[in-house]
Amino acid sequence: MRLSENKLELPRQFEVPSLYKGNGTGNALVWDNLRGWGINLLFLTNGGGAVHLHEYPQELRELDELRVGDPRVVVVPEQIGAVAAAAHYLASRRIAVSCNTTGGALDYANPAITDAMMHSVPAVYLGALSASTTRKKSPLQDTTEMGFNTVAAMKARHRDGCQVIDSVDEIEKVLYNVRDRLMDSKPTLILYDPDVLKQPIPWFEVPWAEKPRQYDKGSLDELLKSFPDDTNGKRVVLFVGEEAARYERMPELTNALSRLLKAPTIYTQIGVSAVSHENEFAAGYLMLGHNDFSRKLWNSLTLDDTVVCIGFDPFEYSTNQESINANAVVVTNYNNPYGSDGGHLSIGLKENILTFMGI
Repeated sequence: MRLSENKLELPRQFEVPSLYKGNGTGNALVWDNLRGWGINLLFLTNGGGAVHLHEYPQELRELDELRVGDPRVVVVPEQIGAVAAAAHYLASRRIAVSCNTTGGALDYANPAITDAMMHSVPAVYLGALSASTTRKKSPLQDTTEMGFNTVAAMKARHRDGCQVIDSVDEIEKVLYNVRDRLMDSKPTLILYDPDVLKQPIPWFEVPWAEKPRQYDKGSLDELLKSFPDDTNGKRVVLFVGEEAARYERMPELTNALSRLLKAPTIYTQIGVSAVSHENEFAAGYLMLGHNDFSRKLWNSLTLDDTVVCIGFDPFEYSTNQESINANAVVVTNYNNPYGSDGGHLSIGLKENILTFMGI
């Protein structure tokens, strides 16, 4: 399963004409900030109720309309919109928004939101809470103990991936948190009180800033110094995860590395997008397609071997929660991805990890 090789490459920062116009509401302020980050596609639920954030985008009629800064909207059910927001990023490297009503309706979107959390797909999921005047009248969106208890349920499910705007004072903090999560390739669910966003709110801007690709030079220098001796006469295996598929020229680079190290290369079901069709060292998928060769290679690993993991992956999918029984170098640009715990990844590297580096 390869990602599309023809990416929709667009500039992130549009020249955004302000919807706010000096005395706007929180709805205009939030949408203008999202547009300032290059977000111009919104998937809107066809549910009932007036959610005023939806007043600004125009209907999407042609794909070419996404090449300009004007926001566009597609009206679909919650399940489709939530999946489409994540799929849009994988196809175009552009972040999209999925708008949902909450309560029972938001549960339709939850599988896609959870999937985006696991696979580190940046997307914005908006959930409109019921107005305070409807509480204790049994709306599906009720946030009290007498109703669906939406806020507590979503916080329990998504933890810091769930942000809540229930007062004007929360808006700026939430936008900064959302921006930082998107920069780190994580989705965010924003639950908001429509009564709050309808209020006139003083203008402020949360600027976008690309996450720098950094690495620990000392660790890298030590790795380059010790790696030839540590692996001399020993086996090196490349393990290409799905994160690697996000970066340019990866098939070419993994090709060069596997040839340089003469390293058999295994990959995950999305990591294959970072491996060239012409790579003669490609050993096949792990845990997918009943590939006997790659599975035999995996089972034969010992601490005399070194595995170079290119890009992070939610490893229950790719290793069935098995540990890598080898020394390892992990190359990742993610910060605390799904499945990590205090800097340790879910692939069970334990003490035999050599270093982390940024891609």
